[in-house]
Amino acid sequence: MLFTLLALQIFIGTQNNLLTGIFRAANKNSKAINIDNAIRITEYAVIVSGALLGVQLLALVLGTVAVKIVGLIAKAWRAQIALRLDLSLGSVNGQELIRMTRPSIAFTMMPLSNAIMGQAPVIVANSLLGPPAVIAFTTLRTLFGFGRSLLDIIYRSMWPEVTNAYAVNNLPAIWVLYRSTMRSALFISALFVISMALLGSTAHEIWTKDASLWNNNLAAMIGAAVLASSISVPAIVILQAINQHKRLALVALVGALVTSLIMALAV
Repeated sequence: MLFTLLALQIFIGTQNNLLTGIFRAANKNSKAINIDNAIRITEYAVIVSGALLGVQLLALVLGTVAVKIVGLIAKAWRAQIALRLDLSLGSVNGQELIRMTRPSIAFTMMPLSNAIMGQAPVIVANSLLGPPAVIAFTTLRTLFGFGRSLLDIIYRSMWPEVTNAYAVNNLPAIWVLYRSTMRSALFISALFVISMALLGSTAHEIWTKDASLWNNNLAAMIGAAVLASSISVPAIVILQAINQHKRLALVALVGALVTSLIMALAV
């Protein structure tokens, strides 16, 4: 059941990203961002309220999936109204689809490499330390994921502005966007990491009802990763926004595969 729900979430996420791309191409990305932010806020409200009320895991997952489905329907409806789209299989052009496949591969490599690197540590932790270590790692990563989601909102807001500036060859504007985004991301991530250092163990205990799952060293490493991403990700987003990230995407995918292979051999 949980596997089916996970597969459904992946499908919903893919369709949601497709609609976001459509809004971005029509220079109406702000509408997509508003809907995405509303979905995220509602998801977090469901998760937090469910955790505080002691709701069962399956019910909690069903709640988040329901929020995603409603958000996807709202986004598709908004796309049809705002952009006058025909979102049906009958409007698919096979030749156009083939033509667009090659340049889209690089955009597939980045999330694929992130997914591989996201799951490899879980597999290693389970093999070396057992299920308790997996629970400790995944709960901490999920808790710190709230900070990553805040940063993701900034990056998504930056993307269309960079694309528009690049289209008119306004390189100074891109540089200003990069610096302001990196500063904002670094400030928010630092504030979030400090908050987690002060209140993270308490929030984690309230959520999991088990104080022993909190690990200071692991939390420090995940916090350091959040800080590092606030510096590196804005540059990656710029390359994606101007469609100049093909080599970077290939390196990221190969690196993820090699790292996973090394982890597997080490186990």
